[in-house]
Amino acid sequence: MMGSTPEDIAFYTSNPEFSDLTNETQHQVTLTKPFLMGKYEITCSQFAKFLNTVGVDADGKYANAADKNKVLIIDCTTKEYSTTDSADSQKKENGLVYNTSTSSWEPINSTYANHPITHVSWSGAYEYAKWKECSLPTEAQWEYACRAGETSYSTYANWDYDNDGTINEVASDYACFGGNNDVDDTHPVGQKKPNAWGLYDMRGNVYEYCLDTYNEEYYTTEAKTDPPGPPTDRSGKPKRQILRGGSRTTR
Repeated sequence: MMGSTPEDIAFYTSNPEFSDLTNETQHQVTLTKPFLMGKYEITCSQFAKFLNTVGVDADGKYANAADKNKVLIIDCTTKEYSTTDSADSQKKENGLVYNTSTSSWEPINSTYANHPITHVSWSGAYEYAKWKECSLPTEAQWEYACRAGETSYSTYANWDYDNDGTINEVASDYACFGGNNDVDDTHPVGQKKPNAWGLYDMRGNVYEYCLDTYNEEYYTTEAKTDPPGPPTDRSGKPKRQILRGGSRTTR
């Protein structure tokens, strides 16, 4: 089952912060093909190795990318984020920097080597997955992996607040989010508990990209077996990629 229960939707729609989440009605989706999901979020050191191996320069562009004009990553000390579709565009120096003396990307300091990568565009995530001979998950695959076999209210898949608005202390064991993150920073991957299938940080820490584009009407009009996601946004608008999982600041 994908989507939220009627009780969850009632909570979302009564709360101004979540009032736009009106298309999350539960629906049945069938996945017939096996797939693999990474145990941890991709770290700064892993992504830096990718960038340096394929030769991404200071401008964040990759000559062999599917779209050569897309920026894959932004130096985390950059003050403006208007040139990319970065999922985490808040000003926080907690990612990679481009070292002009070595012409290479590296974590801003050694502390962040094992933190999840930030300031990355969808194109950056897509190209990294392709470099690893993998793929980004579809939204259906992501939610299936996040729920880890649960079909109703999920410790792993729902927001980290109970329906009365208080912090879900059980979910807090599994996620770094705004309700329990006093330092407003990412955490090293794998510090919270994994879900039942051994996957860490499926909720919180940083948002995770899916392969799909967003269309609020997709699951009411398209096939529900191995759904690949819609080719365009509703009304044919330009693509908007799907982000799941929430982040360190989600409340």
